[in-house]
Amino acid sequence: MHHAIRANQSHQGLRHPAPREVLGRLREIHVHFGMFDFAVYCVVGPANDLSAYIAWRRGHSNLVPDREASRGRYYPGRGEYGPIIWIPRRPRSPREHGTLSHEVCHVVREMYDWVGMQLDESTEETFCHAVGFAVTTILTELRKRK
Repeated sequence: MHHAIRANQSHQGLRHPAPREVLGRLREIHVHFGMFDFAVYCVVGPANDLSAYIAWRRGHSNLVPDREASRGRYYPGRGEYGPIIWIPRRPRSPREHGTLSHEVCHVVREMYDWVGMQLDESTEETFCHAVGFAVTTILTELRKRK
């Protein structure tokens, strides 16, 4: 079971926006899943700015972004650090919306592991609502910041 970051833990990377010098050209969106006390950061922008962001958010620099993931990437939470999603730009095409949804599914699966829930027919509806909530939150925030 992963122990992802809890929303009330204190760390420089938790619930505090990244400083502009760390973000570079990235946009950062924090999504909190409410009753599960679980959160994810979605960052949008050039992959070249991702290394500094991940190093700051995780508190160390030994995580190297995957340069092969050109459409999007999920970075699992580890220990006290929560998951991160990266996408290169605000989704415009059906494929880009699909990529965002794909990466969010990884995050929601991690949340299920964290709370000790099995993904099966009895929990599938909650899973789908959580994916929809996160995707809607990310897209809404991105539209606010055109």
